Amino acid sequence: MKAKQKNITPHNEETLIPEIDPTHDDNATRPERTRQAVYTIIERENSDRGYWLRVGTAFFNRDNSLTVYLNALPTNSRLHIRDEPAA
Repeated sequence: MKAKQKNITPHNEETLIPEIDPTHDDNATRPERTRQAVYTIIERENSDRGYWLRVGTAFFNRDNSLTVYLNALPTNSRLHIRDEPAA
C-alpha cells in the first residue's frame, strides 16, 4: 500500500519572518498595574461574608496571559485574582 503524499505549500519569506512595526508599543496593550493579588475565599459558618485569604501573586505577561505564584493551595480549589491593594 502506497502512502498518500500531502500537498505542501512552500513558505515565502513573509510568512516565516513577520514584519516588525517600529511604532508599535507592547506596553500600550498591557494593563498599568501588572501585579495582581491571588486570594481564596473561605466560607464561614456564622457569617454570610467569606474570609479572604491571600495565597499568592500573579503577573500579567506581554501577551496579557497570567503567571501565578502560589504560597498555599486552597482546599476549596477556587482562586480569586484582583488588583493588588495599594501600599
